[in-house]
Amino acid sequence: MSSPGRVPPSIVLIVLGSVARLSIADLFTSGFVIAFVLLVALAIIALWRSRDDRSTLPPARPSGDQT
Repeated sequence: MSSPGRVPPSIVLIVLGSVARLSIADLFTSGFVIAFVLLVALAIIALWRSRDDRSTLPPARPSGDQT
């Protein structure tokens, strides 16, 4: 049963934790930390690239007195 806002468990992490005798909760916590760092890094890159490259923006719409 899944609820909104939750990440479903990863079979790979569960198997790895069982085989290597690691804490599955610690594996999931480290996965969330890595995902958050990647999220912040990609957001910064997207903002930086969109600030520098204005050529991909659509042309401005003319105002009422310019038509």
